[in-house]
Amino acid sequence: MRDISVELVPSLYRELSKEISFIVNNLKQVNTINIPDLSRKPIRSWQACGFLKRKFNRLIPHIRAMDFDPKSKLSWFKKYLYENKIDEILIVMGDEIKSDYKKKIYPNDTLNFISQVKKYLPKIKIYTAIDTHRQSLRKEINYTIEKKKLGITGFFTQPIFQKEVIDLYRSLLPDEKIFWGISPVCSLKSKDYWEKVNHVYFPKNYCFNLNYNADFAQSLLKNFPKESFYFMPIRLDIQQYFNKVFT
Repeated sequence: MRDISVELVPSLYRELSKEISFIVNNLKQVNTINIPDLSRKPIRSWQACGFLKRKFNRLIPHIRAMDFDPKSKLSWFKKYLYENKIDEILIVMGDEIKSDYKKKIYPNDTLNFISQVKKYLPKIKIYTAIDTHRQSLRKEINYTIEKKKLGITGFFTQPIFQKEVIDLYRSLLPDEKIFWGISPVCSLKSKDYWEKVNHVYFPKNYCFNLNYNADFAQSLLKNFPKESFYFMPIRLDIQQYFNKVFT
């Protein structure tokens, strides 16, 4: 079954309300919302999901392994998820810590935290990440297989910028549940960020404007009708973008 998700950044509750209202009223194709956990934001991902639960049914918060004590039984976390009827999470390691980061972090990694959650929250469905940019194909596939052995439900990829990536990874992971990432890159500043921070290589014919990115998203949806996708419209007016994608 195809799922379509939109990633909403948890900046302000009123902004989340505005965005979710637009999605509910205009994007019938979208059946999932995923929420990143960003150290610079005052709202944690699970708090945003708790807030949105009465407005949208399927919500998947990103959970950073480094924010949880590896010796903890996760009692408060379990209580929060169950009380707010959040039954799916996306486990990530967490971004590189900056010197001004105020929250406590722990020596916990993705694989250990997946095992921790499986032990203490056995009813929770777990997704984790595939990053097609950070290391060699062999290393990423081996890392993905390690995660799969722990009993996870599926994966969210980092945004992809050429359809051949789906063909390649799908040939190696034919049976896995995967949400393929789509993120419009509409400026040279954004291009530089993806290249320097996330080690992305853009095809030579990639155009950094809204129309090209909307057309690219449409082509992925059309060419891969059985695949699931999630949209990450960073610093864009989501109404303008999705009006072009879902025309």
